[in-house]
Amino acid sequence: MNDQLPPPGALATPGATQLAMPDAASGQLLLPHGLRGALAPYPEWVMLTAWALLVAALIGSMVLLWRWNKRRRSRRRKPNLDPWDDLLARLRAEVPAQPFTKTAQAEYYSRLSLMLREGIERRCGLAAMGRTYQELRGPLRAQTFLPKEQVEAILSFLERADSVKFAAAPSGDEEAKMAVVQVTAWVTALRPQPPTTKTQEASRAPS
Repeated sequence: MNDQLPPPGALATPGATQLAMPDAASGQLLLPHGLRGALAPYPEWVMLTAWALLVAALIGSMVLLWRWNKRRRSRRRKPNLDPWDDLLARLRAEVPAQPFTKTAQAEYYSRLSLMLREGIERRCGLAAMGRTYQELRGPLRAQTFLPKEQVEAILSFLERADSVKFAAAPSGDEEAKMAVVQVTAWVTALRPQPPTTKTQEASRAPS
């Protein structure tokens, strides 16, 4: 008969009314294109887990964005620190570790020696960071920025620092505290002084 309904799963002809047909085997609706009816909903725990992951991802993204923006602003606001101010600040922060073991002594005097060498390099133009104590004696004695007495005292300290670092010569707390005070005084003396008013006026005066 022409008015007989098409069998389940048969493709509908164009223009024909598409009706959902019941499937005798499963009892589910069988759509005209061959797919079964609406899928069963996901379990509740799956939906809750998905929402929790989504919320956690959003919160994590917001925290990362906030931290990135904070770092960007701090870099903008950070003033250009004078290298001499930075060097002196690092020296003032040095204190002997407790307990002041052999390893702590070697690391402490190594840092003091490097910071003193950094000051020498900045002021005198000597490659003090890459030279040994023996290699530094001649060039340092030939410079004119410090009195000879201070130069000899600096060389004595560098020799003492090498003995603590490499020969494990013992050093006490009091000597270590006096050492950082002395190195700070030497770096302060090495730092170029700003020109005074009289010096500026003399430089502007016509020759």
